[in-house]
Amino acid sequence: MKFLVFTDLDGTLLDHHTYSFEDALPAIKKLRELEIPVILNSSKTKPEMRQFRQAMENQHPFICENGGALYYPGDYFAGQAAVDGSLISDIFGQAHGEIITTLVELRKNGGYNFSSFHDMGVEGVSANTGLSSEKARMAMQRDCSEPILWLDTQEQLTHFKNALTKRGLRLVKGGRFYHVMGQFDKSDAMILLRKKYQEFHGEPFKTIALGDAPNDLAMLTEADYPVIIAHPDGYKVEIPEHQQVYYSKAAGPAGWNEALMMLLNQFNLTG
Repeated sequence: MKFLVFTDLDGTLLDHHTYSFEDALPAIKKLRELEIPVILNSSKTKPEMRQFRQAMENQHPFICENGGALYYPGDYFAGQAAVDGSLISDIFGQAHGEIITTLVELRKNGGYNFSSFHDMGVEGVSANTGLSSEKARMAMQRDCSEPILWLDTQEQLTHFKNALTKRGLRLVKGGRFYHVMGQFDKSDAMILLRKKYQEFHGEPFKTIALGDAPNDLAMLTEADYPVIIAHPDGYKVEIPEHQQVYYSKAAGPAGWNEALMMLLNQFNLTG
């Protein structure tokens, strides 16, 4: 049986406060030994993801902006020409510039109170995320989504969601921000990528997915083996009517490591 591991980053593979993945290193090393791809699937941008891939020595495809963009090395699947340097890209949904135009129009005509990354600028993004100025700039280099802090009422939030829907957009809640994006989610790119693996290798793959937030729910629901990573405050997302759900006891990368080692042992792959 062949496996693919799809994982969220913040609060899942990365510590929510320090952004460290050190506690997950034993499982990362074991997956590498077993040649099981770890595919990062996050709300983060392409520049952010490339930095984390480099730190993790990860050469596999990655999915950005809540499923809005899929990138993979040009020679990863044979017979395809590379673009964007050494990466092939599949972009879903509306372009970032179109989303910003819509947000400006909705604020003007609907009076909604929110602050987007575009509004905050580098200093504001840094202050609201704890990222350095350099990393805040990377977080702002978006292809097809825009994070916002909602500063208005729940009633206005409902109206705002409806207004976005009429414009072909949706609002998804992440770990810290809402994300304005097209009609796609983390599962769409995951399904496409699994198909690419199966076509290339000529055999089926089972999927393991790990996440901790509402924007991970579609990816978790689609996976054969979903893992919900614990929050330090006890919060957890729920997957209705799925037979294989595993809830980690530890939070963040420690929970990620716990869950993967448990599953690998269940599949008799720990040796």
